[in-house]
Amino acid sequence: MLFLSASLDAAGSFDNYVGLNLIYNQAELIEPESDSQGLGADLFYQSYVRPNFSYSILFGFLYNFFSNDFQEQIFYPTSGTMNLDYTREDRFYHFSMGLLFNYSRLYGAFRPFISLGTLGTFIYKTYHYTYRTSPGDFIETEKKSWWLPTTLFIPISLGVQYFLDQKNLIQFCFSYHIPLWDKTVENYGYTNILCLKLGYLRSISFKL
Repeated sequence: MLFLSASLDAAGSFDNYVGLNLIYNQAELIEPESDSQGLGADLFYQSYVRPNFSYSILFGFLYNFFSNDFQEQIFYPTSGTMNLDYTREDRFYHFSMGLLFNYSRLYGAFRPFISLGTLGTFIYKTYHYTYRTSPGDFIETEKKSWWLPTTLFIPISLGVQYFLDQKNLIQFCFSYHIPLWDKTVENYGYTNILCLKLGYLRSISFKL
């Protein structure tokens, strides 16, 4: 371990990297309130400007699916009271790109880190109603979809990287995304996004 630590200090510990994270995430639908588990991935480039400081350029994708059951009574003057029993399915396809700033320390083959930055997000939402009772001809049942307005997220991450050797690392981290909502996204979006990431990094000679 001492030999590995000395080798990493001498060369390879502060290189430039490309990496891939596989993501498991949890999120909360704003309206109605409900939870979801989702999956995702991100690609990133990480470069050191000081021994303990680096920046990352990240491109990410998250997918979340929410399903909620509803029972409602609707009154129409022409047909009286109608009981509706249905399920609404909300699907979010969350694309992001941004810049992160990282602080880390090297302890042998381990490098704990913390990061903070901003992500511009592009969210494509679909929703669909499945009725268990006939909704009548005047209720639209087709699937709806649209792009939500672009908004910003502030991701805060804590994690650790482990050197397999001088060129190859694995990492594990927790990341919580704080949204800076556009009002439309706040009304139709989701929040409290917590990501668990398992990743691989490879040292490269290219530097931006």
